Amino acid sequence: MNRGFSLIELVMTLMILGIITAIAAPRFAGASDGYKLSAGQTQLEAKINLWASRAQRMSRFHTIHFDKSAEIIYLYDGEVTTPADAVDSMDLGVAPYGIDLYRTSLNAAGELVLNGDGFFEEDAAIQLVKGDLGVTISFSGGSRGLPDVVPDLPVDIVDLPDTAAAAADAAAAAAKVIGP
Repeated sequence: MNRGFSLIELVMTLMILGIITAIAAPRFAGASDGYKLSAGQTQLEAKINLWASRAQRMSRFHTIHFDKSAEIIYLYDGEVTTPADAVDSMDLGVAPYGIDLYRTSLNAAGELVLNGDGFFEEDAAIQLVKGDLGVTISFSGGSRGLPDVVPDLPVDIVDLPDTAAAAADAAAAAAKVIGP
């Protein structure tokens, strides 16, 4: 008695593995985007909270500048905001994140300003996008701590002007999606 695999059994096994791979591979690629978006969001929130704590500890203004064209966030000690004066930065557009900073609703300079008590000076919102996934992070003026995060599914990519009015509109739209 021969104990081996026939050619038909081997071909059928390979066909089944091929079908499973064809179905599973795109799902893993999409999951990877979600993990990268979540990791980038978490790191960004940690940087912002660290900067708020630092502003409070030093009792002076700190500024976070969002450069949409380069997907880089610059952190400044004070209100001087030239890239050469940045104390720290975070590049969301490169590995491991590869995230687009697609939409921002900040002040006219594209900045989030923290006062000497570590509170946000005004309302603001930013949108992070990876593939077809996105998340909007909102900051309330006069508050400190973790920002409000609203997942955007599917992503509604709209490039808003950098104004406080646009931030208020984004916050109102997010409130409608979430409900009371």
